[in-house]
Amino acid sequence: MSRAEATDIANDQGENMPILHLQMHPGRTDEQKRAFAREATKAAVETLACPPESVEILITEIAKDSWAVGGKLKSEA
Repeated sequence: MSRAEATDIANDQGENMPILHLQMHPGRTDEQKRAFAREATKAAVETLACPPESVEILITEIAKDSWAVGGKLKSEA
């Protein structure tokens, strides 16, 4: 799909944009997060037929003492 076709599709869909929200523990480098954002954007463009400029990615880092699984904080593991 050309960039112009993707833009036309996005314009037809109005203001609808994909927003991807990734939650993870702290510790990834900026380069790792940058690479993830790049690849996730490519996947969204290919599967959702939207222009890259419409893809928003939020990366939230959550400390292990604020994340629990099975009733147990991850910091206790």
